[in-house]
Amino acid sequence: MRLTMSAIMSSMSPSKAVRMCPPLTTKNWGAYRPLLAVGTVTGHLQVVNVSTGLVEREVAVHSAPVLGLEWTSTHPAASLLSFAHCNVTGSTSGLVRNELVHTDIVTGKVRHLRTEQVREVGEPKITMISVSHLKKYFVVAFAAGPFELWDLAKLCILRTMPKKFPHITALEWSPLHTARGRKSDSISPSEKEVCREQNMKEVTKEHIVLTDHDGQLYHFTVEGHTIKDGTKIPAETGLGTITCICWKSDMIVRGDTEGNVNIWNMKTRQSKNIHTGRGKVKRICFSPGKNNMKILVLYEDGVQIWDVKELEMINELRCPGDMISVEDVDWAGSDRVVLAGQDGAVRLAGLALAGTSSHTLAYGREQQVVCMGLLPRDTFRGIACMLGYRPWAEEGDIRKMVTTGLTEEQVGLVEAVLDYLGEQFITSISDGGVSLAERYLLVSLALGLMFEMELWMVVVEQRAGRPLGRQFHVLADRDTFMSRQEELSRLHMARAVERVDRVRLTAQLICLGQVEAAVSMLLDTDMEDNNSMADQLLACLIQATANRDSTECQLSHVSTMKMVATSLLSEGKLWEGVQLLVLTGKVGDACSYLRSAGHWDQALWLGKCRMEG
Repeated sequence: MRLTMSAIMSSMSPSKAVRMCPPLTTKNWGAYRPLLAVGTVTGHLQVVNVSTGLVEREVAVHSAPVLGLEWTSTHPAASLLSFAHCNVTGSTSGLVRNELVHTDIVTGKVRHLRTEQVREVGEPKITMISVSHLKKYFVVAFAAGPFELWDLAKLCILRTMPKKFPHITALEWSPLHTARGRKSDSISPSEKEVCREQNMKEVTKEHIVLTDHDGQLYHFTVEGHTIKDGTKIPAETGLGTITCICWKSDMIVRGDTEGNVNIWNMKTRQSKNIHTGRGKVKRICFSPGKNNMKILVLYEDGVQIWDVKELEMINELRCPGDMISVEDVDWAGSDRVVLAGQDGAVRLAGLALAGTSSHTLAYGREQQVVCMGLLPRDTFRGIACMLGYRPWAEEGDIRKMVTTGLTEEQVGLVEAVLDYLGEQFITSISDGGVSLAERYLLVSLALGLMFEMELWMVVVEQRAGRPLGRQFHVLADRDTFMSRQEELSRLHMARAVERVDRVRLTAQLICLGQVEAAVSMLLDTDMEDNNSMADQLLACLIQATANRDSTECQLSHVSTMKMVATSLLSEGKLWEGVQLLVLTGKVGDACSYLRSAGHWDQALWLGKCRMEG
């Protein structure tokens, strides 16, 4: 038999980083889709549509967990930049092999950057990447090395800072930028050629701020292919090592290793510190929207939402008390946040940071979900009973009857299910010649009610006089049940190779009363096996018990074996004790011990095999 794969349904993988696509604006209104980029621990990039909850793209990019990613396009969001690193074998100085990759999520094209640099034995690991707001440049920062400035359009490096430049711990591009035209007579011939090739009519100036280990703030200007040094602001008093920066309007917010959040107003030149006492700040980001000055702060042990204008905390989440630990966060909208947990789930929450679960009907899908089980439980059960009992038989309008009293959303779901089941199903349950049991069996099959389906199937089969299927072996008559068990035993004896299987099969044969087969299997144990002596002695014990003649010998055997069985059971050796009780004929006691240990199915099976009546 040959199976042909026709489709794959992707699921979320444990993630290390998430980034929401650029927010909705008046410019991208027509093409906007709420896409969330997820970097997984397996090195894959997944693109999730937040409105539908579906994984729309999945690309295998890295050979190590994705540690960071950024969107590199806006209208529409179609490409990503991500990084990871692998350890270098034999390296004791912390050098790694970095992977910096640009991925087109529409075509799936993957382009590896910095291929020349990684040919060396190793290099300091990449700690962060940051793309400018106009998507023209991006910066690559390292743990112990100067940062690099790249041209995003050409994916080529523009400048590497001098080695004497301090190692940076955080950086952020300014959301503000300036553009100015350039006169043709002020441009050199070589620059004229570049402008002609790129069809550039104006030069854009962008700004970037970054901090070093001492907390000093550096400002740089990027214009064309050059980066110019700007101002340097001394470290703020009371702050530790800066770990993250975010910039919006006139506000720059910084977080440090000691849980401090510093808010600096560039317009008024005022600075305020908030000591949260939550430990290292891993990430800070502003919410999208004009004049929306809320920030989302990620710590090692939770998340907080603050209003920068009012300097008040809106809400917080503590991990693992309120939920499982959070790996990364981002804003999904002006009042929605995305939380990526260590359990692999990506949660969407409001400003209250609660109620992160949503039912399937809440997602905006192009195709209606065909599942009656999404209805409230009482409504679902009521419709199931109605379909089987046929209260519409006199009126003849089944759809009107089952949708009475439902909301518009519920009516749409019921109509979709009935359309999916088709007219043949409706005709079958409306047929007066079909018995009640057969009707309820059809309804149970159609609605996925497994317990009810098995119940009505037993009723229908017994009324028709047909033998029950193997899934109902416990309900079959004893002769049929025993013949099926013996058939299974013969099949298992031909396939039992591992010791675990042989021990389990021996216990099963003893419980079935097939002593000779059990003894034969025990005697076939390889003598080089460490358990061969125990198997041989057990075979002798079984044979002696099965071939007792006198009443005195029988009583002696029973008394001794019952004592041994009780001892084994008290030591936690359940199945060894059950086997001895079965050999002495105490099947009822064996079933009682199995029930006490929670093995209800095995107790039922044993009673069916060995007890009369």
